[in-house]
Amino acid sequence: MLTRTVLGSLIIVALATPALGALGGDVTSVEADRVRVKGALQVMPSSNYTVHEIQTSKLVLHEYVSLSGQVFAISWRGEGIPDLQQVLGTYYQTFRQASAGPHYNHHQLTVNTPDVVVLSSGHTRGYSGRAWVPALMPQNFSLKDIS
Repeated sequence: MLTRTVLGSLIIVALATPALGALGGDVTSVEADRVRVKGALQVMPSSNYTVHEIQTSKLVLHEYVSLSGQVFAISWRGEGIPDLQQVLGTYYQTFRQASAGPHYNHHQLTVNTPDVVVLSSGHTRGYSGRAWVPALMPQNFSLKDIS
């Protein structure tokens, strides 16, 4: 189980950070996210997916969108953690249940289920993480490409 300190920090940071798009959602959420966080959007296409980067003064979020228009992965880095309930969407409940078990590292959280994988780490003002849905990953996509 997460210690109260880490869980409390995750909740406080999540509440203080604007909501963003969700895994499994469609590409239209990217523009709504950009407007909501008042960030700058840069689109970086590749052969079988597109990375939509939303940058604010405190957070950089990458949303990985397949050619079919689904968000299959996300990553973040910055002073906080995005609202995990929002960015994980329907996968949040799976994440929450899997993260409820013993957890002894105060600076890193790893959840690895068949439905969703979430890796989050950091210290105050220096957080990073990534999450993906294995079933939605494009063919020939490498996890190394999630930055």
